[in-house]
Amino acid sequence: EFKSSGSANTETSKVAGTLETKYKWAEHGLTFTEKWNTDNTLGTEITLEDQLAKGLKLTFDSSFSPNTGKKSGKIKSGYQREHINLGCDVDYDINGTAVHGAAVVGFEGWLAGYQMTFEAGRNRVTQSNFAVGYKTDQLVQTSMKKHGALPCSSEGQYLLLRATDSFCPL
Repeated sequence: EFKSSGSANTETSKVAGTLETKYKWAEHGLTFTEKWNTDNTLGTEITLEDQLAKGLKLTFDSSFSPNTGKKSGKIKSGYQREHINLGCDVDYDINGTAVHGAAVVGFEGWLAGYQMTFEAGRNRVTQSNFAVGYKTDQLVQTSMKKHGALPCSSEGQYLLLRATDSFCPL
């Protein structure tokens, strides 16, 4: 599978593009993805899904920029079943190592979740969020405790708790 994309900003005259190749080895649950963009950043992603346990997804994601010498790597894990979604990611780059963890459980329309980030270089938890929500076909209500604030919202369809910029539908 090959995919390419590009964009141009007329105000800044910047042009960006990406080339991606993906190979799926379905019988073993493996996916190999390679990416290259116009910033000359190379990326490789290897994913193993539903092999060790149903609902378990393990990913190794790395990037390298030959121009700057910057390297980064991520080990991502996720486990999703009907009433639970767990995730733990370990990010390694020049700034240090960070561990992101998230858990969401749901039962009869009720959702509850917790998200945290631990930065090893600073030896402290830098992010800690707790949320509860209720979902029906016509209404979604969420409340989230985020670093001392308690915003409430009736918008959206998902409880946003995944540490890696994705969301958790239950």
